[in-house]
Amino acid sequence: MNTQAALSHMAVSKALLIIGIFIPKLALAAALEFFAAGLAGTAGVSSAARSQEAFSCERATEKNRST
Repeated sequence: MNTQAALSHMAVSKALLIIGIFIPKLALAAALEFFAAGLAGTAGVSSAARSQEAFSCERATEKNRST
């Protein structure tokens, strides 16, 4: 019985070691993907703001020319 408990303990320790090796890499990859998606979303918002700003500048210029 004691030998079986020791083997079981070794198997659990080995499994935890393997999990400990891979989980941080997967978590890092998920975090990088999350931040990359956030940056891409932010870039879209700023480009939309710029396009509206350019439109309002063009419109103001047209009004000034027509007067």
